[in-house]
Amino acid sequence: MKAETNSPGAFLTIVRWERHRWMRAAPGRIALGLLLIYPGAVFLPFEKAGVFSGWLEGSSVLLAIGILVLAGQTGKDAARPSPEDIWLFQKGLSLPDWAITRWVIDTLLSFLILLWWVIVLVAASYFRGEPLSLLGAASVLVWLTLMFSLCAGILFVVGAAGSDRGVDFMLLVVLLGFTEPLITRWLPGALAPIADLLLPPFLETVRLRSVIALGESIRIALPPAFEIAAYLTALLAIGAALLSRRRPQPR
Repeated sequence: MKAETNSPGAFLTIVRWERHRWMRAAPGRIALGLLLIYPGAVFLPFEKAGVFSGWLEGSSVLLAIGILVLAGQTGKDAARPSPEDIWLFQKGLSLPDWAITRWVIDTLLSFLILLWWVIVLVAASYFRGEPLSLLGAASVLVWLTLMFSLCAGILFVVGAAGSDRGVDFMLLVVLLGFTEPLITRWLPGALAPIADLLLPPFLETVRLRSVIALGESIRIALPPAFEIAAYLTALLAIGAALLSRRRPQPR
């Protein structure tokens, strides 16, 4: 039984069903189409809005909002099996293995969408006569990917806990993550390190983006990269631990 559950056939079955799920429900054909045309808004002259310091900053905010939408659409049923998935569990596949495999597949599929967003961003920069450098484009892609991965990891934990309010919780945690400096400043000295440990490192993704865009030393990039990787690993481990205590029940 163990050999059968770890076979490529089980993985390919999940891949095939995930492709159908993407087209049918999460995000669905209409939402997927909207996500693909969404980055076209980066052609707008954000520098004239009087809110952003320049066009790239406005475009970055637009894409960051898109990350929340993309994560919410693809991860709204994270770690919650459908009736079709029960067949895999009957074959012996564990619930944590299934959920993490599906999370990885969803993240890879989402990466393709993010790559398309960056391609559109680069095209817009050339259209405006302000071509984005290779490092600049790479930094945006890394930043978007890490932002999405953290959001998807949060949804994974909430879904593993059995809740269907993952998107609401994700939005709250994202807000707390970006306001971490204010929160730690208000908290007593003993609680500030705990808050720093618990809140997701969204600000570290911004710092890592700056390091890549400026072409700085890898040594400078290692601390934020390690913090993000450690936090994401912890999210998946917590989610897997929660799932290991549950029996597969279709939503």
